[in-house]
Amino acid sequence: MYQNGGLIPRGPSGGNYTFVMTSATSTPLFVSAYQKGIRGFDIEKAYEGLRKNHFPGGLMSKAGYEHHTFIGGGSEYYVERGYVPMGIKAHAFHCDGPAQTLENAIQDWCLAQLALTLGKREDAALFLRRAHNYKHLYNQDTHFMQPRTMDGAWLADFDPDKSDGWNEGNGWHYLWWVPHDPVGLAELMGGRETFINRLNEQFEIAAEKNFIAPHGKHHENVIEYGTHMAHLFNYVGAPWLAQK
Repeated sequence: MYQNGGLIPRGPSGGNYTFVMTSATSTPLFVSAYQKGIRGFDIEKAYEGLRKNHFPGGLMSKAGYEHHTFIGGGSEYYVERGYVPMGIKAHAFHCDGPAQTLENAIQDWCLAQLALTLGKREDAALFLRRAHNYKHLYNQDTHFMQPRTMDGAWLADFDPDKSDGWNEGNGWHYLWWVPHDPVGLAELMGGRETFINRLNEQFEIAAEKNFIAPHGKHHENVIEYGTHMAHLFNYVGAPWLAQK
């Protein structure tokens, strides 16, 4: 599909591009396959296509179902500012700059690992730097990942229980969406104890709700405490809480 269509796809269907959801989600698929020994494909050609996806004109430039333009993903903002702002207007779904920023950072980290394996050290350094872009969204005043507007300001009247700026989730879910650097996230939050206490708080509240987390986009004003993060306790020295 890259050779014939110009992009390695995300969510292809019927031999065509759907551009479903956001960012360059094919990157972790290819990288994890190669790192696990599944190597019966042209890795240099694959890397060429994956790298293209991480720059303007690639998949990171396309929001959900954005077929005819490369606007909604805000890739230019991501490269220049280190984050995708809210307020981009595109004929697309999921124009959620903060969510796109965190997705991009994860996938930059993944591509950096492949670059290291292939001996592409300059690329590895570039994508490892970009993998820290999640830090541009952490507001030390609210202690959450917080959307930023086109002028760089924090989104006013921010409420982590709402889905503003987030893709099928809310501010509580996306606070933890840094799976490639949980220790760095803990430092950003003020240390391991703070990280542990805040994560444990979510589980205590979730227990009262029988660990149910309804769909963010369709349940406005419903406090959601997703319970998919138990493994994160292992990274900050509290494995017994992961077990619990």
